[in-house]
Amino acid sequence: MIRKTITKLVYGLKTKLYESGKRKDVVAVDHHVDLVRGGGGPPLLYLHSIVGETSWLPFHQELAKKFDVIAPAHPGVGSTEAVEIDLVEDVVFHYLDLLDALGVRSANVVGASFGGWIAAELAVRAPDRVRRLVLVDAFGLARDGESEEGPAAWTGDVAAMRRAMFADPGGPMADIALPFKAGSDRVESARRTIGCATALAPSLASPKLARRLRRITCPTLVIWGDRDGVVGRAQAEALRDGIEGARLVVFEGCGHLPAFEAGGRFVETVTEFLGGATD
Repeated sequence: MIRKTITKLVYGLKTKLYESGKRKDVVAVDHHVDLVRGGGGPPLLYLHSIVGETSWLPFHQELAKKFDVIAPAHPGVGSTEAVEIDLVEDVVFHYLDLLDALGVRSANVVGASFGGWIAAELAVRAPDRVRRLVLVDAFGLARDGESEEGPAAWTGDVAAMRRAMFADPGGPMADIALPFKAGSDRVESARRTIGCATALAPSLASPKLARRLRRITCPTLVIWGDRDGVVGRAQAEALRDGIEGARLVVFEGCGHLPAFEAGGRFVETVTEFLGGATD
């Protein structure tokens, strides 16, 4: 218990310390985008997961030692406006507009969970804008043979979300990402992200994505937690097999959110893979 308390305290202090000066409001064509940005080097667009990690967290800080990390809140999350977002391609064009507004011609793209689905769709539709792609426990493909119960059914049940998402649902990282405290900002962010995602497709999948993966031409790394109770290992293998040259790395003893449960290894793996990207 003492170790858990210390872990949470240190993580929280780091988050408050690192986020200073990182919060930005960017106008992309005609709508506002809430984002955090920091670091230097090749641009890295981080698209957040279903839990809505829109703060500047320690793993962002570590990635920012090598990259210019841009971490926006999805449409309808944080203070990002949701303007005419009805289909997944609307979110893709939303992020293309953001890159244009930032003057970023191409970027490394790291997408986790729901953000992984968006990252894959972005690389399918605009391959010239994605230097290297990292898909982390990504939604997007039909979950054949798996229960369709998922985020839409968990909105009011934090305990169920934690059991599905974390290898250690009672651990400090689960407390940080999805606290039990009623009305917490983190749970509200997750609720809004789930609403955004399920509005696009209740199953969090596109029936057309699988056959379009061949259009992804950039070097691609798929990262997966072997204890992900949300999206099964079959999805990881389908992404690897559907994208030419893609590589799969499985994190043992990790759930749906490697950036939280295996932060050090996550940063190391992503940094090593993106190391081949140049300005």
